[in-house]
Amino acid sequence: MGLISNMAAMYIFYCTLKLRNETTTYMMNLVVSDLLFVLTLPFRIFYFITQNWPFGSFLCNLSVSLFYTNMYGSILFLTCISVDRFLAIVYPFRSRMLRTKRNAKIVCVAVWVLVLAGSLPSGFLLHPTDPNHNQTQTFCFENFSNKQWKVHLSKVVIFIETVGFLIPLILNVVCSAMVLQILRRPRTLNRGKLNKTKILRMIVVHLFIFCFCFIPYNVNLVFYALMRTQILKGCSIETVVRTIYPIALCIAVSNCCFDPIVYYFTSETIQNSIKRKSEYSRSYDNKFSEALHLASAPANCTLDTSYRYTFYQVTYSIIFIFGLGSNTLALQRFWASSKTLNSTAVYMVNLSVADLFFVVSLPLRIYYHHHSSQNWMPGGTFCQLTFTLKYISLYGGIFFLVCIGVDRYFAVVYPFNKRWRSVRTARGTSAGIWCLVLALSISLPFLHTAVALLHQPCLLDPSSSRNRLFIVGILLLVEAAFLLPMLLLLFSYCSILHVLRRPHWDHRRPHLRKRRTLTVIYWVVAIFLLCFAPYHFNLFWYTLTKVQLLPNCLLAKASQALHPVVLVLASSNCCLNPLIYYFSSKMFHKDSATSTGSQ
Repeated sequence: MGLISNMAAMYIFYCTLKLRNETTTYMMNLVVSDLLFVLTLPFRIFYFITQNWPFGSFLCNLSVSLFYTNMYGSILFLTCISVDRFLAIVYPFRSRMLRTKRNAKIVCVAVWVLVLAGSLPSGFLLHPTDPNHNQTQTFCFENFSNKQWKVHLSKVVIFIETVGFLIPLILNVVCSAMVLQILRRPRTLNRGKLNKTKILRMIVVHLFIFCFCFIPYNVNLVFYALMRTQILKGCSIETVVRTIYPIALCIAVSNCCFDPIVYYFTSETIQNSIKRKSEYSRSYDNKFSEALHLASAPANCTLDTSYRYTFYQVTYSIIFIFGLGSNTLALQRFWASSKTLNSTAVYMVNLSVADLFFVVSLPLRIYYHHHSSQNWMPGGTFCQLTFTLKYISLYGGIFFLVCIGVDRYFAVVYPFNKRWRSVRTARGTSAGIWCLVLALSISLPFLHTAVALLHQPCLLDPSSSRNRLFIVGILLLVEAAFLLPMLLLLFSYCSILHVLRRPHWDHRRPHLRKRRTLTVIYWVVAIFLLCFAPYHFNLFWYTLTKVQLLPNCLLAKASQALHPVVLVLASSNCCLNPLIYYFSSKMFHKDSATSTGSQ
């Protein structure tokens, strides 16, 4: 995602954008900062899979340096955009001499010098090490000594936290607050015909990305530095800080994917919201819009997707046959050995039930698509019920898969803590998840419009005529219901792999138990990423283009074309979930003599 979105942004800025100003100058540098880090990710992925760094010390140092270059470069360039917007709105006339492309280039050079001054020492203080002379593995990213922290890194952290985070955070908040204060004045809206809605949307997106990506990591980094320099001591503090660290790190690096959202919102609104409605301004805006390939309305960018009716009928029929058979068989086997089931099996039973909810609604969907989505005989109630069952299966699948991953996390990382892995706890957790899933699923069909009469289409796509704020709110809720569980699952997965690296883990049956644990985790992560990630990524752009919050013709066509494919991928989870049981069935039973005999 980071590579594709930033390469597309770079193509637009360097190849198709004819008119550039100081804002686009900051954006172009932000793209470069993101791409420098994205290009190092294959090395990091290889390292975390193999637990070995064969690329030498220089690439290790460079990769660490580019991580900090990206993070604090993004922070400072986002701050530059925020300050530029502040000057344009609060001081539109007095800031003309400051807001020039020449000055913007000077500021960008200063930012790069500042960022490199902080990031290069951090990276090149690190040296890949061999943790054990009897092993051939080489570690990177994780071997700063306590002496390095006390002598060098503590000073670097103070510098980058002050200059690279605290000051930009204060500037972003103050500038946004002053812009909002100016927009509250009625006479301000008449000056230059400022578009208040677009500017508010831009500020919200900007602050959300800044706070979501950078605050967790930088706050945790302060505590991590205090812990490594032994200013803060205590086992509980170290456990909390080290647990939060990988999650905050993943959130921080996700800014590479979120930064292009700033381009989409800022590039249009800065040009259309601040300038007066003069003839020159209108022609300027038209050229700017053409450069970004923006269409006036996505409705004019429709794509022929009539193939989807046959596609849905065939794929849903296959999913119905395999989903019904596999989940029914799984439930039958769980029922036959109900006395030996453990906490993981409780989550698997609930996962199968959630899958069956969707499977039993598939005949109605097949009938509906057989009539080319033009005739829904059962009426509005069954229409809402059909789509509610879809979301119950979708988010029930997400949450219960995460429960299985977290259950494996406790089994491996905290094997003696039985309280969190008891059957009673699993049942209570499952009941809470059902309440959450039902509440979420009932609200999601309201993104669409249900029929009130017979012989009409069932659910129509969201349109710009509905309350956009309501639709965006539901959309953000949906995306959060995917992103937060995904982060939790990835954290559990990484923690399990870290523990399994230890040579003395479970000396009784190390190979067998390790293989079973890895099988469950691999299946859970694979199903999660294959089925749910493409759907939620495409849903974000599909909805925003439908309600014309992102009137981009190319994006509208791409999301329309992908929608049937990712929807079927998401639906196929009800066929793939039982494979977790079939490939690792012994892990779903209590390890006792009785259960072994019954098997």
